[in-house]
Amino acid sequence: MTEFKNQNNTVAFAKWIDFYANDDTSKLFFIKVNWETQEVNFYHKLTASDSAKVILRNAKETAKIIRIIKEVFTETDWAKYLQFDDLTILRKEVVKELIDSEKSFLEIKKRYLN
Repeated sequence: MTEFKNQNNTVAFAKWIDFYANDDTSKLFFIKVNWETQEVNFYHKLTASDSAKVILRNAKETAKIIRIIKEVFTETDWAKYLQFDDLTILRKEVVKELIDSEKSFLEIKKRYLN
């Protein structure tokens, strides 16, 4: 037990120019989903590859979309009155549209109404 450590200290250095800008109004963030684990995360626009087409959002919008995506992955109430054959496929389509467009969740759900 003498070699067991429950805490490790790490000391690092970074220049101020190495940090990304962050404010509430600028569209700086995009969202990615790991489809296998159904984990959703956000990234700064400067980390996107040049070939990737991403929708940029400000911090507040990004947090809102992430919350909705997590709800889509874990809940079923949101799909109660929608027409679909397979909930897994519906979830993937809705999440992709949330990430790849600026449509609201309500607009996306309206597509699946009778």
